[in-house]
Amino acid sequence: MIKNIQAKGTGIFYITHRLEDVFLLGSRISIIRSGRVLATKAVADCTEEEIIKLLSGQYLKDRYPKIEKQIGSTILSVQNLSFEDKLESISFDLHKGEILGITGLAGSGRSLLANCLFGAVKNVRGSFRVNGVQVKIHDPYSAITHGIALIPENRITDSIFGYLDIHDNVSVSALKRFAQSLMINSSIMMEAVRNYIDKLNISLRQEDSILNYSGGDQQKAVFAKWMMSRAKIFILDEPTRGLDIASKIDIYNYINDLVKKDVGILFISSDIEEILGICDRVAVLSGRTFVCNMSTKNITVEKIIELATKED
Repeated sequence: MIKNIQAKGTGIFYITHRLEDVFLLGSRISIIRSGRVLATKAVADCTEEEIIKLLSGQYLKDRYPKIEKQIGSTILSVQNLSFEDKLESISFDLHKGEILGITGLAGSGRSLLANCLFGAVKNVRGSFRVNGVQVKIHDPYSAITHGIALIPENRITDSIFGYLDIHDNVSVSALKRFAQSLMINSSIMMEAVRNYIDKLNISLRQEDSILNYSGGDQQKAVFAKWMMSRAKIFILDEPTRGLDIASKIDIYNYINDLVKKDVGILFISSDIEEILGICDRVAVLSGRTFVCNMSTKNITVEKIIELATKED
């Protein structure tokens, strides 16, 4: 449709953070960072690496900065997870320092699986082991108690507290760490919060509400919240959706920092190239269950699409 409109002589401003769209549709590109236009060039004269460098302020040969790390012992084992008629007999192991990607078509149950693992839905069948010990995960509190964190797909409705400022949003999951005789040691807690804000490169503003921050800074605050809680299993549901390239790269680097600390990560995404770029293994959700679970080194985008679209 866009090309048809263009063919009639209409000029189009196409605003996006998706580089694929730029190279598919664009004639010229203007790159904006921190409210300033950094460059305007013909798309034919640009490379993806040049655009990423301008957007992020750094040169990255690889759009997905993944580290190589020795995978550790099993941190989470799920056997025969089922929910109503939507998920059936899902089994997998997640290891320390491993990123397991989960993908599938819209409606395949990706986010539902995340909520089942976090205890956010009732009547989930199956068994769970954390560090080899059988556990019951019947609500989010029990999941958090066992070191499981969820960064949901919709951070506005399901993850941040819009009426609180950035500092309270970051500290809310770790209050017990700073409790002394039934009181919160606010000065020590705020020092820790500031350290995480600096570490995750969150740009502080004068506004009170976190809703006034950019999507990238909101997502970084959600990461900081769970890092403050010292969770050891992270369930990330579309963690980079809607973010600009620079914020995406920041998120990938935070994930690498977690992996270095032996955190196990479930990385749920509809972006197959992102899955292959950042994950060690990929599981494809189709027909209510996993139709494959294998190393990302041994599978292609085309094969994943084939598996995701095959009939029950």
